[in-house]
Amino acid sequence: MHLVLLGDSVFDNRVYVASEESVAAHLKRLLPADINLTCLAVDGHLTSDVFCQLDRLPETATHIALSSGGNDALSLVHLLDSPCCTISDALKQLSQLLKKFEHDYGRLKNRLELLGLPVLVCTIYDAVPGLPSHWKTALSLFNDVISKGIHNDLNDCLDLRTCLHQESDFSEKSPIEPSGTGGLKIAQHITGWIGSYRH
Repeated sequence: MHLVLLGDSVFDNRVYVASEESVAAHLKRLLPADINLTCLAVDGHLTSDVFCQLDRLPETATHIALSSGGNDALSLVHLLDSPCCTISDALKQLSQLLKKFEHDYGRLKNRLELLGLPVLVCTIYDAVPGLPSHWKTALSLFNDVISKGIHNDLNDCLDLRTCLHQESDFSEKSPIEPSGTGGLKIAQHITGWIGSYRH
């Protein structure tokens, strides 16, 4: 078995955990010795960048974990304070902002489905310390895009909103990144997921 991590700094969080272990380091310690691990996730990557990661997918890959979308949402944060006349106008603007993400994430899902491999899809966490409530509302729209069509024969979901919900789950260096503690929780869930395929 060969697990590949795709996406962003949720998996590639090494520079944010100081002396603690990153998600990949936790996984290397937790996974059985006969399960290989490759981390292709890159800090800062958008959903559209994951296609480049897929171009480097090892031929021996048997399982994929994907965490992407947080940076897409982050790139639009500055627009959330744009003036609007009505709530309806605000929702229309949010709908327009989501279109590119919907397009990119849809293409990515289609590409992954063609591989025919089990995929664990992660949502975007929203318990980041200091995160304004209206940002959480906007994130729910991104998570709606991510969650659509997940539950088919090959795809499973890791809801990071319920996995990471304590302040200690987030890095002191950058609160939008998982801490060593948060990374351990993610790694434990992934280990349990891929372990279910051993039976």
